[in-house]
Amino acid sequence: MNRSDHFSADIDRCGKRTTAESAASREKALRSLFVASLPQGVPPALADELFGIYVASVLPGAEEPGEALFGGADRLTSLCALFNGEFDLDAPDPFNEETWSAIGESVSASAEDMDMDILTAVMGVLLAKGALDGSPGALDDDDDDDDEDDDE
Repeated sequence: MNRSDHFSADIDRCGKRTTAESAASREKALRSLFVASLPQGVPPALADELFGIYVASVLPGAEEPGEALFGGADRLTSLCALFNGEFDLDAPDPFNEETWSAIGESVSASAEDMDMDILTAVMGVLLAKGALDGSPGALDDDDDDDDEDDDE
């Protein structure tokens, strides 16, 4: 069982164990699990920021925040996989362009404090997803090919 599979099982257990608790308490428990799932070479500030990106992706419009946190846990498991070198580029994409961009910005800002092997692996995925400024396939909707005829 790899780290992200173990983390997914931990999320399921935590979700069941904390069902009667407040949304804030459930969020705190899930944050602790997530931070513990990441390798030591990931700075704590980055782990907190990544969890914040996850929360921002699942809570807007949620009627039951506690349930939404656990209902979108596949995305949190994907973040765990990304930083543990287990991310599957061939699997369905768990994140939208905005989330990939936020992850890319956070990782870039924390690059100096990260373990080099982890950073290299994560940057490879981010480049493949176009989540870094200037990377091939960058996540923007601008199509510069349309502008070629404007110069004539």
